[in-house]
Amino acid sequence: MAVTSFIVKKEYGSWFIKRIWLLIPIPALVFSYVTTTFFNSNSNLLTLLNNLFSGRLSIVQGILNQYGIKVFGQKVIENGWVVVVLI
Repeated sequence: MAVTSFIVKKEYGSWFIKRIWLLIPIPALVFSYVTTTFFNSNSNLLTLLNNLFSGRLSIVQGILNQYGIKVFGQKVIENGWVVVVLI
């Protein structure tokens, strides 16, 4: 109740919302990195999250294992198809 009254007040509401939007990317980045780094298919929770995220945790874990994270970036060879349709 106290939190909602704090948010509803006009003079505090805009300040609170501005600060929250600035802080959301940091925990999201930590959550993303930790869940992909420690992903294990034997964990029920991580398997559930992987299924909710359409298998992205396992895909990103494979990419991190293969390429890693470099401070200055790196060249990644991409293989794919290009389809050109001429009408």
